[in-house]
Amino acid sequence: AYVLNPREVKKYAEGIGRRGKTDRLDAEVIARYVAKEHPELHPAVVRSAAHRRLEQLLKRRRKVVALQTGLTQTWRGVTGAKAELKAVAAAYARLLKRVEALLRELLVELPSIDADAQRLRTIPGFGPVGSVAVAQALQQFPFRRVDAFIAHTGLDPRPRDSGDQRGRRRLSKRGPAALRATLHLCAMSATTTKAWRPYYEQQRAKGLSGTAALVVLSRKMARTAYGICRRKVVFDPTRLATTT
Repeated sequence: AYVLNPREVKKYAEGIGRRGKTDRLDAEVIARYVAKEHPELHPAVVRSAAHRRLEQLLKRRRKVVALQTGLTQTWRGVTGAKAELKAVAAAYARLLKRVEALLRELLVELPSIDADAQRLRTIPGFGPVGSVAVAQALQQFPFRRVDAFIAHTGLDPRPRDSGDQRGRRRLSKRGPAALRATLHLCAMSATTTKAWRPYYEQQRAKGLSGTAALVVLSRKMARTAYGICRRKVVFDPTRLATTT
C-alpha cells in the first residue's frame, strides 16, 4: 500500500493534460501514477499505537509551546494584566510538565526509541524532547542512506541550474516542518557549545548569514544523529573535529 501526496498527484494530472476532475478521472490518474512511478514509491509503514501516540504527544507539546510563546510576545509591553498573565503562564508550564511526564511514561513502551534518544542526548545541542523527536523520525521510515533522511527533513538544497547558469540553492522543505524546526532549535543551542561552535563559525567565515549557517549546522547535526542511531554508538567529539 502507498500513501500518495495529493499535491503531487494533482500536478501529475495537470502535467499529462487532464482538464477535469471527477471520481473516475481521479482514479485513472492515481492508477496511471502508480503504474508509471511504482519503482520510485515507498510502501507505507504501519506504525504501532504507541508510535502514533508518541507522534501526537510531540505535536501537542509543540502546539503548547507555540501558544506559550505567542502569549509572551503578544502581551509584551502591555500593562494592567500582570497577575492574570502570570497565572496563564504558570498553567502552560504545568501543562508542559504533564505532557513531558506522559512522554517519559510512553517511552517505556518504546524501548528502541528511548535507547536512540539517550544516544542522541550525548550530542551537544540535543535536549530531552528534541532527541526523542529525532529518534522517532529516524525510526518512522526505513531510511537506507543518510541522504534519504536529509531529504525527509527537507534540509536538502534544491538545485536550480540550466545550461551554464547556476541558480541559487534553496531548501526543498519537502519533509515535516516540525522536524526542521526541532533540528533548527537544536542547532541554535549547539552554537553555544564547545563541540559545534567552531563548525558554526567556519560556515559564517564562508560568508553565510547566521540563518544560512544554522541551516548547514542543522543538516550536519541530522547527519550525525543518523550515524549515531545507525551504528548504535554515542557522540565522539574527536571524530567531529576531523570533519569539514
